[in-house]
Amino acid sequence: MAKPFFEVFPELKITDQLRGLLNLVQVEKVTSTRDRSQIRVYLKSPRLIHKKNIYDLEKGIKDQLFPDKQLEIKVLEKYNLSEQYTPRKLLEIYKDSLLLELKHYSIVEYNIFRKAEIEFEGQDRMTLTVEDTMVNRDRVGELKRVLEKVFAERCGLPMEVSYRYVPAQGSKLRKQLEERMEEEARAIYWKNHRDELEAMGEGGQTGAPAAVALA
Repeated sequence: MAKPFFEVFPELKITDQLRGLLNLVQVEKVTSTRDRSQIRVYLKSPRLIHKKNIYDLEKGIKDQLFPDKQLEIKVLEKYNLSEQYTPRKLLEIYKDSLLLELKHYSIVEYNIFRKAEIEFEGQDRMTLTVEDTMVNRDRVGELKRVLEKVFAERCGLPMEVSYRYVPAQGSKLRKQLEERMEEEARAIYWKNHRDELEAMGEGGQTGAPAAVALA
């Protein structure tokens, strides 16, 4: 049974701005992985919360409630948005938050989305125009998966992402160097953020979470 956020975390000290955002938030459940290395907090909110505030909340819970434990806090938000929202409207308001999340998730997908020209065909079909490079063709499928998952599962606004390719600009050598750098960046990011990537759905390798009572 869902409970108000501050009933579950009454001792948490946060900024007034973040407190205002969380006043209407419900905690649906709290779970942990079997090895107790990660705690996941599932939130339901009637209004959007920027990903920076979610990251700040994760840090606050970890630093204040589990200061001496080697574990990760993951806050997984879900929104119950009003009927005024469409995928197009959501993107206008939520794009900066999406970019920050993608930057934490994968620098490759972040750069593709940041550089893409975005158009909507109707309200629920997003078309990204991207340069025709080897890296882009290799990674657009994962960007599509992440965007569709965020819009449908987190925000309740299903949409379809498609791509349009345009010739890459600049010299062939420069593009080859950029592709190599992006591949190296992805490998480094995976090494340093393996748990975070898995939590976002990269295979679900962290082990099934076991429910923890909210009472």
